[in-house]
Amino acid sequence: NDALNDGWQNIALEYPVLLRFLSSVQKNYFDSMDEFFQRIDADADKIKEDFGISANGNIIKIGRSLSDPHNGGRSVMRIEFADGNKLIYKPKSIKMEKVFNNFISGNNNFGFQPIHILSCEGYGWVQDIGELERQPINLANPESAGQVAAFLWMLNATDMHFENVMPTADGVYALDLETLLLASFNNDGEPWEPMWRKHTVNATLLFEENVLNRPEGFRIGGLEPSPALVSIMPPVTFTLQDDVIVMMLGQQDRKSLPPAKHQRMNVDGIKRLQNSFEKILNGDAREVVRRFVSSMDDDLTLRLVLRDTSFYTNILERMRQPRFLRDAQDMHKDLAVLYQGVGTVEDHDLRLRIIIDNEIKQLVSCDVPFLFYEVGRKDIKISDITIPDFFRFSAKEHAFKKIEGFDSSDIAEQKELMAISLEGRCGDFLANHRHHYHFEDQEILLPDTTLTKEFTTYANETIASALISQSSPARWLTLESDVEEGRVKAVSHDQSFFGGYWGIIMVLQAAEIALTKTGDAGTLKAFLEREAQIWPRIIEKTKRSDENLSFKPLGYVGHGGDLFAQSVLMGLDPIRWAMLEDSIQHTLLQVKKRVHEDDALDIIEGSAGLIMGCEQVLKFHGDKSWSSDVLHVQKSATDRLVEKATAIDGGLAWIVPAEAKPLLGYAHGWAGIVTALSTVARHGENAHDVEEINACLDKSALYPQVVHEQAGAWHDVRQGRASTLNNSWCNGIPGFVRGMIEIKDRLSPSMRQEAEELVNIVSGKAGLSNSYRFCCGEAGNVDLLMDIARRSEKGSFSETFERYATATLFSVNNRGSSNVMPEMAFPSLFQGKSGIAYTALRTVLPILPSLAGQEFPQKKLKII
Repeated sequence: NDALNDGWQNIALEYPVLLRFLSSVQKNYFDSMDEFFQRIDADADKIKEDFGISANGNIIKIGRSLSDPHNGGRSVMRIEFADGNKLIYKPKSIKMEKVFNNFISGNNNFGFQPIHILSCEGYGWVQDIGELERQPINLANPESAGQVAAFLWMLNATDMHFENVMPTADGVYALDLETLLLASFNNDGEPWEPMWRKHTVNATLLFEENVLNRPEGFRIGGLEPSPALVSIMPPVTFTLQDDVIVMMLGQQDRKSLPPAKHQRMNVDGIKRLQNSFEKILNGDAREVVRRFVSSMDDDLTLRLVLRDTSFYTNILERMRQPRFLRDAQDMHKDLAVLYQGVGTVEDHDLRLRIIIDNEIKQLVSCDVPFLFYEVGRKDIKISDITIPDFFRFSAKEHAFKKIEGFDSSDIAEQKELMAISLEGRCGDFLANHRHHYHFEDQEILLPDTTLTKEFTTYANETIASALISQSSPARWLTLESDVEEGRVKAVSHDQSFFGGYWGIIMVLQAAEIALTKTGDAGTLKAFLEREAQIWPRIIEKTKRSDENLSFKPLGYVGHGGDLFAQSVLMGLDPIRWAMLEDSIQHTLLQVKKRVHEDDALDIIEGSAGLIMGCEQVLKFHGDKSWSSDVLHVQKSATDRLVEKATAIDGGLAWIVPAEAKPLLGYAHGWAGIVTALSTVARHGENAHDVEEINACLDKSALYPQVVHEQAGAWHDVRQGRASTLNNSWCNGIPGFVRGMIEIKDRLSPSMRQEAEELVNIVSGKAGLSNSYRFCCGEAGNVDLLMDIARRSEKGSFSETFERYATATLFSVNNRGSSNVMPEMAFPSLFQGKSGIAYTALRTVLPILPSLAGQEFPQKKLKII
């Protein structure tokens, strides 16, 4: 009541849950402090004996909030005694840390320094080493850093940032091991055997490229910390002054660290680090780690925290409602979707329920939910996975699998990842490039410092992800070892332009050209050069067998995408990618046999995508002797689209197997197909063929008006009046607008007006999406706006779009991976980071075509 009478009433009316939350925070605070005082009273004698604190060493200062609040508002505290000693209090079980430090005390060959620990039931007291001078690895011992990295990689550690490890001149101190022995979890097939292979040394966060390139003050890598270390939560300090306890809130207790220039390791240091890492192949080293794992309690299990994005979103949304938190039992009703499919007999199921309940309680208690751990690129449905299988393996069993299973090839991958992250210049990784680039009339624009940094970060992270083991879903690189008995061991999505190899390598090639101007392309040049050297042998083996091409779709996820990417690669660097001419010709021979049977039709899987791929070949290489084959394939695909058009109320549309309804969008519907037909009509050589195409386009121009008159708005045909067109490139307004613009002269005046209004909608919503990718995100919208700016003769690119593309890429590079933004977890072209980078690259490389295939620039690249 006092709060309501003191100006809080209006706030409480707008945020009805806020007062309840504030009272929870207050209750948590007093309860956790009361618990702390009881524990330190009970353990006082033992603490003084174990840590050498004098008998009259009373407490003079307590620093709270040294960690995120967990488990009812509890947080790590620092205690300072009158004799100068300091101690850390951790309100959680530290049994693992006790086992670990006992282990390294007798096995000091992994680069760690032991910390003295007093472990109690559910909490513990730890030696405070926070006053030691933190040394980045370029100044400390590289051998020590290599050993630490090897140990933590072997035991699947993650998130070992600056608050969890402290490198010093004497060795590395492990301050917190909460993320040791973790494993990713998915619901596709056998959940265990390949899991440890997905874990890379980058996942430890010891020196991962993304965090190393952040601005000073935000580099949180464990072995390359920023000098400006800032806690997430504002600390609270209690100090005894003249027998009066004084509370201070803020940074008063934080030691000021002078800024230090960020330095990279030299080549010799990186080699020493790599050689030290490699020593874990030694059988004795494996046995030492095995003994450490064996010394743990048998009941230690892998930590699993389910992350169902939609579930948590709904919970947080309900926080705005007055009835939320009224009754704790209501929370259990909301768990029904998570409990679906989970029985009540198995002890494993009970454990799962406890885990889920614990997360919900943390949300209710205003805690930071503990370990939102990635569980896949889509929302989890418990009924889709076998929960007992997860708990059937203890953490110890899982660790033994990795200790026994990794080999020299795994170590080689990890060493290369470290070299990339630390800008290593080792071995033949940086072969000298044969030539440099420039455009006619200086068409290449010099990227500014921010954009250069983002392109570099994108390139290095993408190269690193290429080296993940074959069993990983994030692995996109095609290696020579993948070629066996005349065929490439890959399915279409592994290599496709849309989501795999060719789309990614095309963007990396474009990035190299942009970075060559600034002198930052060394690592990328070497990577692309090495890739180009592999492909002649792959292509030669592939040509011996037609089997590996027969399963491919004709559109962007198959042959059309291959033609698109390979023709652009040859156009960007005809010397490096000369061998792709054979690949293009072989593809044309294959698709000739199949175009007349195509029923997919659309851009993504069918003839429309094949037409757009052929168009890029003609634009870049129309003077080749085999260009007549390209025209033949394009004509056959065009004939198929004209043949399969469906009459609907006086208009023409296309019904494709992907959706089975006459959609308006670009990926699977009207917009993409009319764009493909219009592209052919512009340069058709046979007058009869052009006339037939134009007749088809004239009738198809009536279809949008039919839809609009029937629905009264632009509704998603798949859902009727239940949903309007969304903001995606693939099946929403931006893609639909592309089709409208392509045939605007064929539209009625009212439809032209509608097209202009839709462009304004796209422009007005730029930057409002929660996703940045090309397909279904911001990059696709920016791409459209760029092309509209070109076509309207308002300059090659407006400054607005350039700034926006830069900001978008920057945001992606500096945010962690999450389920709602898969673009940050995988570098694919249409649904990942590469499409975002490609859109930004178009601001400095006008030669790059839109991924939609429209409005291709006429300037060509010269090679010197």
